[in-house]
Amino acid sequence: MKRNIAIYILGVCISLSACGTKAHIVEIPQQAAMVENESENTAEDIESVEESIEPDMDYQSIEDKVYRNLIREMLETNVFPATEGVQCDGVPYDNKYSVMDIDDDGQDELMINFGNASSMAGMVLYIYDYNRETKEVYIEYAGWPEMTVYDNGYIKEEASHNHGRSSLYDFWPYSLLIYNDQVDKYECIANIDAWQYQILEDIDPDPKFPKEKDLDGDGIVYYDISENYYEPTLIMDNAEYDAWCEQYNEGNTKEIIWYSIISEEKYNEMFPSQAVG
Repeated sequence: MKRNIAIYILGVCISLSACGTKAHIVEIPQQAAMVENESENTAEDIESVEESIEPDMDYQSIEDKVYRNLIREMLETNVFPATEGVQCDGVPYDNKYSVMDIDDDGQDELMINFGNASSMAGMVLYIYDYNRETKEVYIEYAGWPEMTVYDNGYIKEEASHNHGRSSLYDFWPYSLLIYNDQVDKYECIANIDAWQYQILEDIDPDPKFPKEKDLDGDGIVYYDISENYYEPTLIMDNAEYDAWCEQYNEGNTKEIIWYSIISEEKYNEMFPSQAVG
């Protein structure tokens, strides 16, 4: 049933017109909150939420209505929700969203994916959650859009660039995050890159390459650059690295069904002064 929220949010839009990222909190207005101490979504609870632009529509949950208001606010202000004025770098109709229980806490989250931005600096993916008791919307995750979510609580976020110490065709640097249910946030636990003794044939071997860690002698190790890029403390050979990866690889990847935030036609109808083309 939760998948139907996609249709609802799109209907509203049509009728409307890495690691280390600090999450910001914004409070939903008092009238946009569910009554406290309620575990189920009753009709009375949902009705207590601030009226949206489609008051005659049915709502699946409080989160349904709150998240629709967030998307409406983003369309009107061109600012990402729950941030200190971070502007959307690009147009909504080129980007997408999804609503699902991504962290398996029993409540749906809203994901806004601006992977098609005007510049690489503006490419970002946000995961939002809503606290019914405090009536707050907050960011669980903010990072590069190219990521894989696992059902054991991990997120593997690919790096935006590969300027590391290797030229391996089958490896790309990434950050590994784990869901912390105590604070309801994803926390970065490692930034992994590969290191080759000789990057290219026409480049001299790296004199600082940790040969003592290269147990199989293939000239490749993997390391965590979180604390010190130049002097990493965690360096792993192939077998050790494969064992390290089992912590997230043992989980199954989650399928995320993405939807267009709004059609180009409807966006231009809503904001004719910003119309493109």
